[in-house]
Amino acid sequence: MKEHTFPTPYRALDPSRIPPRFAEPTWNDWRCNGRHELCYPAYRGGGMYSIDLAQLTSSTAVLNMVAQVAGKSWATDRCLAGLVRALCQNGFVRR
Repeated sequence: MKEHTFPTPYRALDPSRIPPRFAEPTWNDWRCNGRHELCYPAYRGGGMYSIDLAQLTSSTAVLNMVAQVAGKSWATDRCLAGLVRALCQNGFVRR
């Protein structure tokens, strides 16, 4: 049987350690803008909603950010699914 280990508490994120995988795909229109920011085309005329990944220094901060996005009038289920997928695939959410 595989032994379960629990992740250590989140610590301040060193921006140089953000995985480079954010440069690859998009997740339901979420894209990486540079290395430290996720962006979503939320506003007419090409305006983007941005999330500074370096600010996600705890599980509370990640959950709060997801809840903030969920409260936006433009946030569809597809949008939220893409955001969660992007965070999960790149180490910001542990399964």
